[in-house]
Amino acid sequence: MLGDVEAFNMNITADYLDEYQSYSRDLYIAAKRGHAKAQIALGERYFGYYRKLSSDFWDIEFEDEAKEDAYFEDCLAGMRKGLAWVTKGAEKGNAEAQRILGNLYYRMSYVFEDIALEPGDEYDGQREKCLLQSHEWTKKAALQGDSEAQYELSFSYDGHFCIPRDEKMQVKWLMAAADNGHAKACEELACRYREGDGVKKSRMLANMYYRKAEKYKS
Repeated sequence: MLGDVEAFNMNITADYLDEYQSYSRDLYIAAKRGHAKAQIALGERYFGYYRKLSSDFWDIEFEDEAKEDAYFEDCLAGMRKGLAWVTKGAEKGNAEAQRILGNLYYRMSYVFEDIALEPGDEYDGQREKCLLQSHEWTKKAALQGDSEAQYELSFSYDGHFCIPRDEKMQVKWLMAAADNGHAKACEELACRYREGDGVKKSRMLANMYYRKAEKYKS
């Protein structure tokens, strides 16, 4: 697997690198001991680094196909390691970890979006699997009352997450998020009631949600 030191520009000072590595060791120890916040932070670091490397994939000229495949597999392995750390917290029922895991799976789905697939390709169906995992983990967090997860879950019913489009479910979760003080959910509902998008058009309700949005922003 690609080394963590490659995450840094070569011009970064040795002192900075030592400080980073010390922080990473402490984070790793805390994560190993089962601290959910540390598991989330460590997982996001792994995922973010290797996700960045995967986004650079298309700009690199490889000597041969074998090195190209190895690079891509390293990126996938690194992202999966990040997912595994966040999953530890998510499986314990931590709503924040569940929401973040859903977000990471959503981001990972784009890794497979631009791959030219052939019949029997090993990556066939991976994007769809990531989207489904994103939906399921976000839903777990939403059911625990996480307002950001409730807001994000509403968008997974727009027909692009490998599940049927369902406007009623979109509105249901927007309302749940709005009831939990989520300003953007209130703004979205205000627009829907103003336009009659998935709900019965109502100027009164539109104005009510606009006022709620301003209240929660302050």
